[in-house]
Amino acid sequence: MEQTKNSRDSRTKAKLIVGASLAAMIASVGVPAAAQTTEDDSATEQSGGQPIVVTGSRIARGGFDSPTPLTVIGAERIAELGQTNIGEALSQTPAFRATNNPTTANLFANNIGARFADLRGLGNQRTLVLVDGRRFAPSTDLGIVDLNLIPAGIISRTEIVTGGASAAYGSDAVAGVINIILENEIDGIRGTVQGGISSRGDDGEILVSLAGGQDIMNGSGHFTVAAEYNRYFGIGDCYTRPACRLEPGTITNPNPGVNGLPAILLLPNAKGATIRPGGVINTPEALAGIQFDSAGNPIPFNRGEYWSPTSTFMIGGDGYDPYFTGIRIAPEYERYSLYGHLTADLTDSISGFLDLSYGRVEGWSISAQSRDSNLPIQIDNPFIPAPILQMMVDQNIPSFTLGREGLDLGRAMNRSSTGTFRLAAGLNGDLGDNWRWDAYYQFGTTRYRQRTTNVQIPAAFRRAADVTTQGGVPVCRVNADADPSNDDPACAPLNLFGENMWSQAAKDYSYGATRQRTRFEQHVVAANIQGEPFSTWAGPVSVAGGIEYRTDSASGDADPISLARGFLTGNAVAINGDSEVFEGYAETVVPLLRSDDGGPTLDLNGAIRRTAYEFDGASGSSSFSATTWKIGGVFEPVEGLLFRVTRSRDIRAPNVNELFSSARQTQTIVLDPVQNTTISTPTIIAANPDLSAEVANSWTAGVTIQPGGALQGFSFSADYFDIDVSNAITRPGTQTVVNRCVAGATEFCPFIVRDTNGIITQVTDPLFNFASLQTSGIDFELAYNTEMPGFGDEIGNLNIRLLATYVEHLTTEDSGGRIDRAGQTGYPPGQLPGMPRWLADLVVTYATGPLSVTAQLRYIHKGINNVTRVGPEDDGYDPTLPNSVNFNRLPAETYVNLFAHYRIPMGGNEDALELFGGVENLFDNGPTSVHSNNYGSNNVLFDLIGTRFTFGARFAF
Repeated sequence: MEQTKNSRDSRTKAKLIVGASLAAMIASVGVPAAAQTTEDDSATEQSGGQPIVVTGSRIARGGFDSPTPLTVIGAERIAELGQTNIGEALSQTPAFRATNNPTTANLFANNIGARFADLRGLGNQRTLVLVDGRRFAPSTDLGIVDLNLIPAGIISRTEIVTGGASAAYGSDAVAGVINIILENEIDGIRGTVQGGISSRGDDGEILVSLAGGQDIMNGSGHFTVAAEYNRYFGIGDCYTRPACRLEPGTITNPNPGVNGLPAILLLPNAKGATIRPGGVINTPEALAGIQFDSAGNPIPFNRGEYWSPTSTFMIGGDGYDPYFTGIRIAPEYERYSLYGHLTADLTDSISGFLDLSYGRVEGWSISAQSRDSNLPIQIDNPFIPAPILQMMVDQNIPSFTLGREGLDLGRAMNRSSTGTFRLAAGLNGDLGDNWRWDAYYQFGTTRYRQRTTNVQIPAAFRRAADVTTQGGVPVCRVNADADPSNDDPACAPLNLFGENMWSQAAKDYSYGATRQRTRFEQHVVAANIQGEPFSTWAGPVSVAGGIEYRTDSASGDADPISLARGFLTGNAVAINGDSEVFEGYAETVVPLLRSDDGGPTLDLNGAIRRTAYEFDGASGSSSFSATTWKIGGVFEPVEGLLFRVTRSRDIRAPNVNELFSSARQTQTIVLDPVQNTTISTPTIIAANPDLSAEVANSWTAGVTIQPGGALQGFSFSADYFDIDVSNAITRPGTQTVVNRCVAGATEFCPFIVRDTNGIITQVTDPLFNFASLQTSGIDFELAYNTEMPGFGDEIGNLNIRLLATYVEHLTTEDSGGRIDRAGQTGYPPGQLPGMPRWLADLVVTYATGPLSVTAQLRYIHKGINNVTRVGPEDDGYDPTLPNSVNFNRLPAETYVNLFAHYRIPMGGNEDALELFGGVENLFDNGPTSVHSNNYGSNNVLFDLIGTRFTFGARFAF
C-alpha cells in the first residue's frame, strides 16, 4: 500500500508541475496560435503542406498533433556542433543516458567504439532504433543497433518518441523509439572534412563524408549515394587527467565509528594493498610485509593507512595502483559506411525503392594486466630468494601467499570488428480516395569478430607458479608428484619473484588469446495500408493496418578455453538460437470535435497489435503471444494550445543472447559487508532459456504552446512520463547481488561462492524476470526564433532551443527491496548508473549573412554518488552503519561549447563552401575525483576529456 501511495503522490506532484508550467506560460504569452515546437519545419510537413507519417504512429498527419511526445533532432544540430555521428548528438539529449560510448568502452573487448542509445536510462535493449520507419539490422546479439553504422552526412532528422510505442512497432519500444530519417533526394555533390584534438594532444579524430545524387529515367527516378570515413585515435590513460591522478579508491574501515570515521572511505592516493610489481608476501603474518624489488631481492613493504591483507586498497605506502596505469580513457576505433538509395515511379500510382548499406566499425583497446593476491608458494619452490627461504626454515613455515601485479607479463589487448550489411526493397502506391499502401522486404546481416590476446589462464598460471625441483631442475609440481594422471608436459615453471624473471615458455603456457565469431541475421517482410473509410460529424476517420513477419538469428562460436570460462577475464561467448515473429496491428484516429474558425478540436487515437513469438536454441525452445495497445487523445481548446495524453501497454521479448548465449566471466571490484573488505572477484554472466517477456504500462500527459503576436516564433512543451516495467529481464549487478543477500533476500545467496575463510571467490550476476523497473519525470522543450539586427545591412537571426528533463524516479525493485537511482550522478563499481535529477541542454545560434555562431550549455544537476550508501549529508547518517561513507554528494556541472561557421559563396552558390571551428568544454571543467565503475569519475555523465578543438570545411555543388 505504501508503494501505491508513493506512486500516486508522485504522479500528483508531476501533474502539478506540468500545470504550474502551463499556467505560467499562458500568463506570459496570452492567446496562442499553433501546435508543438520542432527543430526543423521539414519534420512536420512535406513540401506543399502534405501530411506525413510521424514516428509513433502509422497514420499520416498534417503536423505534430500526435498524442505521443516527440522530440526532433535536425541535421543542423549535428552540423552546428561539429558532431561526427548521431549517437553523439543523442547522448547530449537530456532524455538519454550515455551508457555506451567510446569513453565507457576503455578496457572492455566487446563492441569497441560502438554507440548505443539508452532512452530514459532503462537500458539499450529497451530503445527501438528505426531507419526511415523500418527496423535496422541489429549490431549485437542483444538486438541493439550501433548508431555509428549509420552515416551522419545524410541524416535529415531524427525523431524521438519518448514513450512506449510497441503497438506501432512491436517489441523493444518500451522506453521509446528513435527513427532516423535519411535524406534520399540529394541533388548534386556535398561533403565534409573535419578534425579534432584535445588541449592535451590526444582525443584526435578525423571525418571525411561525401554524398551525391541526381534524377534519372527522365525525372521518374532518383538515386542517392553516400560514403563516410571516421578515425578516432583515443585518449591517453587515466593519469593524463586530473580526476584520475588523485587515484581515488574505496577503502573499508576496519573499525567503523572509531574516531568518527564511517565504514566506507572514498579517498585519494589509493594503492593496491596486496599486490606489487615484483611480488609481496601477504600471509602468514611472520613474513607479511616483505616485498621483492625488480631483481627479486626482499625489501620491506611499507604499509599505508587502512592496510588489510584482505582488502584491495590502502591509502599511501608502497602500494601500487594497477587499475589506472596504461588503460586508455577511450580506445581507438575506425569506422566507415556506404549507402545507396534508388527510387522510381513504376506507374502513375506505384513507386518502388531500393536501399543498400554497409557499415563497419573496428576498435582496439588495452585491457588490464593480471592481478593475483593469494598465490600459494611452497617451501620447496626453487625460485624463493635465499633470505626468505632461510626465514621459512628457521620459523618452520611451510608456505606463504604471494600477491603480484603482472604488468611485466603484459596487458591484455582487445580488438573487435562489426560489419553490417542491409538491403531493403519495397513498393508503395495510391489506391485513390485517400487510400495508400506499402510493402517491403528487408534483409540484414552482421558479422562480429572479437579477439583478446595475452589473457591469463588462471588454472595454467597456478600450475606454472607451483614449482618444485626434480633432479635439481625447476619443474611444475604437477609433473613431479606421484600422480601421473595430472601431468602436463607443456607446463613450464614460472618465476614470479621480481620483474621479468620468467621464461618465455612459462609465459606462453600461462597466457592465451580469446576468440569469438558471431553472425546475426534478420529477415523482415511487412505490408501496410491506410486510408479514410468514413467520416464522423467532426471529419474523416483515419485507419491503418498491417502485418509483419520477422526472423532474427544468431550463430557463432568461441575458443575452447573461453567456453570453459578458463580465462581470467574477457572470455568469449558462443551462441546459437533464433526467433520468429508474426504480428498484425490496427490503428485509428477518430475526430470527435472540429471547428473551421480556430475553435476547439478533439481527436482520439488508438492502436492494437497482436504478436506471436517462437524461440529456438541449443538449450531449449519456447513460444508465447502478446497483445499491446495504445490509446490517446489530443485536445486543442484554442488554436495553438494543445493538450495530449497517451496510455499504452508495451512489451519487450527476450532476445537470442539473453536466452541462448554461453556463460562468460569478468572481474569486478566488490565491497563485502560480511568481511568488511573490498576485493576483486570473478563474476559469471550467463543466459537463461526460461525467460519470458517484459510488460510495460506507460502513460504520458503534456501540453504544447506556441503564441503569436509579439512572441511569434516562441514555443514551449512539457510532457510528464511514467513507465512501469514488470517481469523485467535484468541483471542486478555484482555488488547488488552481494548487498541483497546480506540484506536478507535469500534467493540471491546461491549466486555467491565463499571459501572456507568466508572470502568471496565468485559471484554470478543472474539474468531473470525477477525485477520491476519504474521511471517517471517531465520533459521540457522551449524554442524561440526571431530576427535581429545583423552586420551592416544584413538581417540577423537568433535561434534558441532548450531541452530539459526532470527525473522523478528511476527505480529497480525486487524481493530485497527498492533502489531509486534518480538523482544518482556517481557510477559505483558493480552497480548500475543512475540519472541526474535535472539534465538540460541549451543551444543558442546567432546568424547574420555568411557568419553564424553557436553556443551550447549542458547542465548536470548536483547529485548523490551512491544511493545505497549514507553519507554525512544524508538523513540517518551514523558512522557505525555498514553502508556509511565519508561523503556521498557530487556537485553540479555546466559545460560550455562554442562554434563558429562562415560560408563562402562560389559561382552564385551561397553554400558552396563553409569553414567551421569550435571549442568544447571551453573552461576545461573536470569531474569530481571519486572511485567509479570506470576510472576516476562517472564518464557516462561527466566529461573526462577536457577542452577539445574541432575544425573543418563543408562544400556543396
